[in-house]
Amino acid sequence: MAPLLVALRCVALRCAKYHKPSHNNLLKGIDLIPIVVIADQSANNCNLFETILGVTIDKPYFQHYGSKIFILYDPPHLLKNTRNDFKKHGFVIDSKDIVWDHVVQFYDCDASEPIRMAPELIKKHIDLPPFANLRVCLASQVLSHSVAAGTAVMAHWKIIAGSLNFYVCLPRLYLGTCASENTSYVTGLEVFCEEHNLV
Repeated sequence: MAPLLVALRCVALRCAKYHKPSHNNLLKGIDLIPIVVIADQSANNCNLFETILGVTIDKPYFQHYGSKIFILYDPPHLLKNTRNDFKKHGFVIDSKDIVWDHVVQFYDCDASEPIRMAPELIKKHIDLPPFANLRVCLASQVLSHSVAAGTAVMAHWKIIAGSLNFYVCLPRLYLGTCASENTSYVTGLEVFCEEHNLV
């Protein structure tokens, strides 16, 4: 049997955790070996992974019938959650508060220019209409390199307020490495890649 990257539903995992006979070797019975579960960050999933399966940042997997099954949160949800957390709470980076208002200031300055640094950034990114917070493209454009570079230039020339460290960190926010809640994703991905010689 060869390992296969399989996204499983958490319902199947709950059954596997409690070793219900009808689900015990469901995948192994058809010669599939699950090696990773990819899920969103819903409260049910987080509770299952952390409380029931004992997944932590240092141990981003659980054991099932002698096999390690890794837990990863899916990148689109991480991206949207990072943007939503940033907008709602802000971040602290190098002991400096980084707030959504920095992006608003950048947008206000950039939108009035004939040649823009971040032309993809529009009013909808700043004032999200109903259900727009579900769109991955809006989150990725706010956390993009062009917004980071543009805000860094404007902060350097004192056109807008804010810490230059934030603008350096913005592309890493995109990857989830500056946002503490998303650190487990990056750690889990690194361990998963090392374990399966994907590095």
